[in-house]
Amino acid sequence: MHCAYTPTGHEVRLHVGLYALYLKEWINIFARDQILVLQLEDYSAHSQRAMSTVYKFLKLRDLSDEYGIKSGRANTRKKKTQHVGQMLNKTRELLDTFYSPFNKALAELMNEPRFLWQPLT
Repeated sequence: MHCAYTPTGHEVRLHVGLYALYLKEWINIFARDQILVLQLEDYSAHSQRAMSTVYKFLKLRDLSDEYGIKSGRANTRKKKTQHVGQMLNKTRELLDTFYSPFNKALAELMNEPRFLWQPLT
């Protein structure tokens, strides 16, 4: 997918969410068991547990308790744009349609159906 690797000069960041494309390349270089993929939603909901998973994966002692990993939402909207309000349903539908094949590929690649990111109801 050429457009995923070519800067457009626009602030549109659709290419950032094409995880399957990028992971396929990493898996061609590294063994699957050398790659850890976490969902931001999991980190936001359970940051201590997520960091423990990372430490275990890297075969490091768990420092999350010792250093008090902060919980809370990650990747939230900046204050200066919060006044805009929630995403329009039409925009969400457009994004769901665009990302759906990439999310399906990611779920299959990772053998993890949670990567389908089913639309919120």
